[in-house]
Amino acid sequence: MPIFATAEDTNEGSTNAPSRVSTQEGDGSSEMAMDNDSIGIAKTIHNILVIGTDVDDNERETGRSDVMMLLSYNPNTNKACLTSFMRDIWIDIPNHGYNRLNAAHAIGGPEMLIDTLNENFSLDIESYVLIDFFGLISIVDSIGGIEIHITREEAVYINRHARIEEDRLPEEDGVYVLVGTQALTHCRNRSVGNADFERTRRQRDVIVGLYSSIRNNSNPKELWKLLLSTLKYAGTNMKLKEIINLSTAVLFDDKLEIEQIQVPLDDTWRYASKSGRSVLEIDLNANREELLNRFSQAETFSQNETYEEAS
Repeated sequence: MPIFATAEDTNEGSTNAPSRVSTQEGDGSSEMAMDNDSIGIAKTIHNILVIGTDVDDNERETGRSDVMMLLSYNPNTNKACLTSFMRDIWIDIPNHGYNRLNAAHAIGGPEMLIDTLNENFSLDIESYVLIDFFGLISIVDSIGGIEIHITREEAVYINRHARIEEDRLPEEDGVYVLVGTQALTHCRNRSVGNADFERTRRQRDVIVGLYSSIRNNSNPKELWKLLLSTLKYAGTNMKLKEIINLSTAVLFDDKLEIEQIQVPLDDTWRYASKSGRSVLEIDLNANREELLNRFSQAETFSQNETYEEAS
């Protein structure tokens, strides 16, 4: 029995194409349903899958997902958790056999990726936000850049891909305000440090930087104008009212604490070769249990310290 009910299961039509958020309430509603009681997920936790694609137009249905990050927010505990799923995880894609996780989006869009994560990890994701390369650049630039700590090696990498002199950073450790093209380069960097393990950390840093930059706008009227302007660069199945309500809760939560983890967890994976491709074989049970420990309790996330990147 599938954990996640698809449109076919509910006798509704479906489409893999992401819908842009509309200013008219009711547009872009999800066609998928979830019985939270059957898997014990806390209903107070809001789960949104952030998807970054490797195509330049998020109206296209194809493209593997470079970024797969679950944003979970629990207003009861003032905690949010960013969970990165690494793209090379070898996993069962429903009705399509085993493949790398990021192939799910190329096969069936956001719905297939959500279905894959829900079935394998017993999650209850229903909502998604889809951003492509140009979308990320536009969002970052529209809010005046994002502030992030950059190492010397990361600065060198960003400079190597800079198209104009103004996009070059001092090649030393420090906190810098990144423009859109720099933020994108930082998100895609898998050459510095421990390959994709470090890259997922950089992606989470960019998300936290986006949150901080938007929240630091202390004028509520300007803040909402800014927030709504960024939505035109993203595809989503969320209603405008839902986005506004959740954004209000998160942005004005003065006690918010943000945790970060990655899947696979430390010591739960190994490199493997499948048909000549390098992949990550993971202990699915161990990773599923940790996620359920975090998301099945209405009162608290796990009190463990943030996981360090696997070495």
